[in-house]
Amino acid sequence: MLKRSSVIISITLILLSSLSINPQLQITEAAGDFNIGDWIQYEVTITPILTGEITPILIKLEFIDIEATIATVRTLIQLSDGNEITDIGPINTETGSNTGFVIPRNTSVTDHVYIRGFGNLSITAETTSVYTGVDRLVVSAHYSNATHSLQIIWDKQTGMMLEQDITLYESTTFMKILDTNIWQTQSNTALFYQIIIIIGIVSVGLFLVRYYRKRK
Repeated sequence: MLKRSSVIISITLILLSSLSINPQLQITEAAGDFNIGDWIQYEVTITPILTGEITPILIKLEFIDIEATIATVRTLIQLSDGNEITDIGPINTETGSNTGFVIPRNTSVTDHVYIRGFGNLSITAETTSVYTGVDRLVVSAHYSNATHSLQIIWDKQTGMMLEQDITLYESTTFMKILDTNIWQTQSNTALFYQIIIIIGIVSVGLFLVRYYRKRK
């Protein structure tokens, strides 16, 4: 029982800590739509659960530093026994990762993403869905064979995973976004620029009014 719990926790840590960067990438762009302080929290459900088995129940990713396309992310895993596991590692927000937690931004239908253990998956659907009370444009991919199946849904704008449903033999792990401040951060940024534009338009208007009054 403890051995199976250790395997489940180890797999979760590997998935998160292996959001590795591409050392050959030339870093020239900003880290997408992410900002320092952004966070996203997932609820984790694993079935079946043996009596007394320790499993992850919540996973939180927090962006603590951003350098070009590389974000340093703190991962907090809350376990069913009340303990927590913390890890810190990089995420390449431009190229994504081979674990499925992050894919390139604006990935579209017919594009392919590589998921370790499942190979190249084709993006098969794009639609609008509600997550944490906000309408988001999402893309999805799936895979299945006799013993394994995988269904993942990502936020198109950021490339972050929103849902993951994975079955390995008789064990199923389901993860879904529970809460985030990323949408709110983006909304505040958009509002800021809208205010700047409005101020600019009003300023130009006042200047023109004063200019024509002086000419009269």
